[in-house]
Amino acid sequence: MEEVNGHALPPHHVSELARRLRVHYEVYPDSVILRDHSIRSVGFCVELYGQAADDPGLRPVADRAKEVYGVLREISTLVVPYADDGCRYQMRGSSAAFYFYGSKPADRGCVRMEIRILHRDHWDRPIDAFESRALQEIEDRLAGLGVPRGRSN
Repeated sequence: MEEVNGHALPPHHVSELARRLRVHYEVYPDSVILRDHSIRSVGFCVELYGQAADDPGLRPVADRAKEVYGVLREISTLVVPYADDGCRYQMRGSSAAFYFYGSKPADRGCVRMEIRILHRDHWDRPIDAFESRALQEIEDRLAGLGVPRGRSN
């Protein structure tokens, strides 16, 4: 596979794959419980989801999950800021994990990948401008790839 700017796929191709695999995302606060038993939001978790496209060749589910996971990984490398911005980013996911939404027959298994946005130092500090700015940048880049927030039917 050809690399472009350190990425295996050009952004326009990633956008097309994201559309085909119905990639979307959600954002949640990343919280911790402190010693005094209070809860503090210390960052954000951006959850990327992608659905395995219908496969007329009926490839095994594991193969489709790996394809979706590969696209989610590529998207995450395109959207996470590279600048030293006071944040650290953790990406977690598994090509073997499928998740299910709702009760509609059209709801199929999804592969999930998390991008956690945290303070570079002091894991228990509350969210500040660094994390908020990083989240905005990630959301702007996701929008630029045509990845919507929330699942659209």
